[in-house]
Amino acid sequence: MRKLPFDKAKLEEIAAKWPTPFHIYDARAIRENARRLKKAFAWNKGFREYFAVKAAPNPHLMKLLKEFDFGSDCSSMAELVLAEKVGNVGEAIMFTSNDTPAEEFRKAWELGAIINLDDITHWDWLLESVGNPSAADFENRVMCCRYNPGPLKGGNAIIGKPEEAKYGFTREQLFECYAKMKAAGVKRFGLHTMVASNELDPEYIIDTAKLLFSLVAEITEKTGVEVKIVTAASGEYSTTLTAEMAKSEAPTLFQCGNAQGLKDWGDYCIDFTGTKVLDEMTTSDFNLVDENGAVKCIGYCYEAFGIIVNTALLEQAGYTLADITNFETLKAVAEDIHARSAELGFDAFSSAGLDGSSSWRFSGHLANMPLYYEFRDDGVTAQPATITGAYLDNYRNIWDLYINNASVATTSLPTATGDMSSGEFKEGKAVFYQNGTWEFAGLTEAGIPAENLAMI
Repeated sequence: MRKLPFDKAKLEEIAAKWPTPFHIYDARAIRENARRLKKAFAWNKGFREYFAVKAAPNPHLMKLLKEFDFGSDCSSMAELVLAEKVGNVGEAIMFTSNDTPAEEFRKAWELGAIINLDDITHWDWLLESVGNPSAADFENRVMCCRYNPGPLKGGNAIIGKPEEAKYGFTREQLFECYAKMKAAGVKRFGLHTMVASNELDPEYIIDTAKLLFSLVAEITEKTGVEVKIVTAASGEYSTTLTAEMAKSEAPTLFQCGNAQGLKDWGDYCIDFTGTKVLDEMTTSDFNLVDENGAVKCIGYCYEAFGIIVNTALLEQAGYTLADITNFETLKAVAEDIHARSAELGFDAFSSAGLDGSSSWRFSGHLANMPLYYEFRDDGVTAQPATITGAYLDNYRNIWDLYINNASVATTSLPTATGDMSSGEFKEGKAVFYQNGTWEFAGLTEAGIPAENLAMI
């Protein structure tokens, strides 16, 4: 039997304070399960879990799961409003319903939700409900259909047999509806099915995925609709790009982020010299130029890596950013906060995990720093055969500071994940978090006020 996170005395204390009946949720266990799920699918950069709001329409639970970028699976107006209130809008909402009132389709449309049609008649009803949108209105929207595989896939004791269920399109209806969507201007398509509930057999889920992937190929063949958004898992961009370039319809836009990328793909890159977009650039510092002087790649996004600071927690510990002017002062502040962590209720650094979802922060971004300064000092302009290691002591010192003044023990670092580190910072368990400017949106969405965030 699962051990409860409280004893009889604690339960009686809660019951004395709060009128019964009530539900008690184990936030720690929910967060841990969310982290495990995210870790299991970390190989898929585009993965997002959608929490079925109908299962527990509690905004506090929805906010908790939003910390881990969980979307909201909605099926009614009330659920759409709840999702909106907790900050899940746009493609963070998957809207699936049957016998849908016009106002619910309009609300989902206004929120920019992924609309998942449950019935062949829903397409025409959606168009009528939202005012017969033009092709331009569909430009960036994802439209989805819910597939009922009938006897091709068995259900389970909870949901019953798919062929006896009320939901979903037949195979032939899918081809018809996707063709209509394409003609109307839809360019981004999804496919969904639900053939079981509370199913814990992984092979059952894998078989279902195979069924959907086979169907996607057939839909593309018969209608020309490509149900595809190509993303590359962390560390796999080069491999994915190589595979995509070999296809008859190679990518129009792709990322070429360094000298090696330019060497590999320079022949595929146009020369931006003399173009309007290059004339509008405010700096050329991040452009890539080939040996002939042609501008083959332009910088489109500037990001910075460093230490993100929760300034409110820093002030609670008795310090401000002005107290941190170099490594020595950072070390003094961090060690003092760590020493008083039990008293303060938070620690200096979030965990510096070595799991693959986290280690890139140190093996890549942080490791660039000692190399940059060494190459700068030595005038290095090409990949050297060896390095001198002139600044590796600095690297070791900051790494030791991270792991010895963190919210988790060093023994847990080999398995600590990126989501764990992010979660610790979002939950106010650490003052410092080693990451980059790309984390800003996720941190503010988790509830940290923008004015309480800084980077050093």
